[in-house]
Amino acid sequence: MDAETKATLISIGSIKIDASLVKRLTIPTAGPGAGGRAIFLKSEGHRVRLAVNSDSELEGMADGDEIVVLKAGRELLRAKIEEELIHCPEQAYITISERCIYDCKFCAVPKIEGRIKSTDEIIRMVDEAAKTGCLKAISITSGVADSPEREVERAVDAVKALRK
Repeated sequence: MDAETKATLISIGSIKIDASLVKRLTIPTAGPGAGGRAIFLKSEGHRVRLAVNSDSELEGMADGDEIVVLKAGRELLRAKIEEELIHCPEQAYITISERCIYDCKFCAVPKIEGRIKSTDEIIRMVDEAAKTGCLKAISITSGVADSPEREVERAVDAVKALRK
């Protein structure tokens, strides 16, 4: 996947794809696609996340073990679907607080009004991801549920517990 193709995919941001082609559709809790279903595609060492949308101008079709991404009926890309561990392939990408008191225009977290994960829950999530043998990184992010200070406390508690 060259830079121009990746830019095209990102600018469209979604793909129409049969859910049966994806082992597990997940719902991101952070970033621009938060709250919707998404997949990761990998081609030539590059990865892109696309929201799943039945009205997308991109369409993903199976061809053996690859997905052919079509735009206006023409092949744009051949890729493989990458399965997520937690929010990302090879990562436990964890959003501690799935809600936020701020309303940053680039972020969907305040609109989700999700829950706050406990430190014990975060440890369990990382342990499960580690059992797959595919875990390469742990990423912690968060909305600001109550105050920035309280969110820092939650993050520090989680990181200390994960280091043990």
